[in-house]
Amino acid sequence: MSDNLVVGLRLKALCGQIHFNTKAFEFGLNGRNNNRDADTSADVHFQMSGPIDITLNADGFFESLSIGALSSQFQFKNPGIAFDLGASYDFTPKIRFGASVNDVGKIWWFDQTKQLAVNTSYKFKPFDLGQFIDDEDNSSVQKWLVETSDDLKNTYRLTKTFASYSETLPFVANTSLQYEVNPFFDVGLLLTHRVAHHFQYSNLVLSTNLGIYDFFSLSPVLVLQKGGYFIGCSTSFKVNDLQLSLALNDIQGIVSPAKIKGLGAAFGISYIIEPKKRWL
Repeated sequence: MSDNLVVGLRLKALCGQIHFNTKAFEFGLNGRNNNRDADTSADVHFQMSGPIDITLNADGFFESLSIGALSSQFQFKNPGIAFDLGASYDFTPKIRFGASVNDVGKIWWFDQTKQLAVNTSYKFKPFDLGQFIDDEDNSSVQKWLVETSDDLKNTYRLTKTFASYSETLPFVANTSLQYEVNPFFDVGLLLTHRVAHHFQYSNLVLSTNLGIYDFFSLSPVLVLQKGGYFIGCSTSFKVNDLQLSLALNDIQGIVSPAKIKGLGAAFGISYIIEPKKRWL
C-alpha cells in the first residue's frame, strides 16, 4: 500500500474429513416453592460427519458410539472456504504494529452426516402420599412410577436425522508490536483472542525472533494465559521462492504429556510471487 503500510489477504479452500460437534448440551431442573411441581428440561444437539456414528436403543436413548477408519483417500465431499486478513504499519524504522484475523469462514458437511437432537421440558406430576397410605398393596406407587417412566422416555427421546449442515470455523484476532534490536534480531509482543463456538479466550505472547538474512528464522515464544503458561517455537526456511514453516505450540506438553496446556503443531508450504509493480 505504501512504504510504511503492508496489507495482505489469503483465501483458503478447505476440505473437511471428519467432524463431531456438541452444538448444544444443556440440562435444567427447576423446583417451585408454591407447590410440589418440578420442571426438567433438556437441549441436546450433536452433529457429526464421516466414519463416526451414535446408535440409539428402541427408546431413543444413547446406546453406543462407533468410530470407523478414516479413508486414506483425500475427500472433496465437504467443501469450505476461509480467509486471513492482516496488516502491518512501521511507526519508525525499528517499531512495527500489526493486526490480523485468521480463519474467518465455514465448512459445509455433506458426507455421512448424522444429527441427533432433543429440545423439550417435562413437568413432574406430584405423588399423593395420602393415596399411598390408603393403598395396602402399593399399586398406586407402582402405577405412578410406570407412568412417570413412560412419560420421560417419550419426552426425552432423541431424534436422529441425516441432514447436511454447515459449521462456522473458530477464528483468531491478533494485535502485535515488534521492536527491531538489529537487522537479525527483534522482540515482539502479541495479543491473541480466539472465538470458538460457545467459548472465547485470550493469550499474551512474548517472542524473540532471530532471522538470518532472507532464508531462515527462529522464534521461541512464551505464552501467558489465565492459570499458567507454556512455551512454543516456530521456524521457517526459504529456498528460492519456496518457503517452509513449522510451529509447535507447547514444547513442555510433548516432554510431559500430563502438563499439556496448549499442544498443537502446524506445517506450511508457501510459494512466494514477487510483484513486478505496486497495485495501489
